Amino acid sequence: TALLGSIGVVVEVAVRKEADGIKRYTVTSSNAPNKRPDLDTEQGRAEIAKSIDALAEVFVAKVARNLAVEPEDVPAMGDHGGLKVGAAAVEAGLAHRLGSLESLIAELASPAATQRKPSMTIVRTTAELQAAIAAGTDPKTLQIAAAEPLDLDAIKAEAGASAAKAERERITGIHALAAKGFEKEIAAAIEEGRSVEATALTLFKAAQDRGIGLAGIKADATGTTGAQPPKSTGPDTADAWSRTMKKIGG
Repeated sequence: TALLGSIGVVVEVAVRKEADGIKRYTVTSSNAPNKRPDLDTEQGRAEIAKSIDALAEVFVAKVARNLAVEPEDVPAMGDHGGLKVGAAAVEAGLAHRLGSLESLIAELASPAATQRKPSMTIVRTTAELQAAIAAGTDPKTLQIAAAEPLDLDAIKAEAGASAAKAERERITGIHALAAKGFEKEIAAAIEEGRSVEATALTLFKAAQDRGIGLAGIKADATGTTGAQPPKSTGPDTADAWSRTMKKIGG
């Protein structure tokens, strides 16, 4: 453990006198009175004791960590500065077991004494990774969980169902725009995979080319004789035209 501080200046002067011999004087800078505590005084000894107590706290904390006990229990375990020998030390919790230097050397030299692989902490998400690091986990023991295998069949089935639903909705929407005289445009839109909005624009332009306005398309909607879509309980064709033209800004 490092000791830091002792900031200040001290000068020691030796003066030789015939009667008294050599006399030494210590002069300390006024900003560092504790740099040379006077052990002849209670105050000086108390200043030295502060540093000793601080070192003792560090020592006790290390012992408590290595023995997995509470720091406040350590002084009593060690007989408050006394000594424990052999079985008494084991009983007090200062040692794990009895042994000899020779047996310890042999144990360390055996293959079983090879360094154990540290247990790994598996994390699956960024949140778990951040929590592990915040908890003080050694980054070397962190392991990212392997990605779970994808169920391709389930993904394909879900995608197929979504696509089928979207296609049914597209065809239903196009049929809802059907008006008399535009049967070919409706059939082409379904065949070519056009969206409902694109089909509405196509029908609108075709109607303009024939001199028919949007109101005329709506008026003819109820008299459509072309291919009939599946019966629906939804809004009629005129309503479908109104909704679709709003979406495309018509």
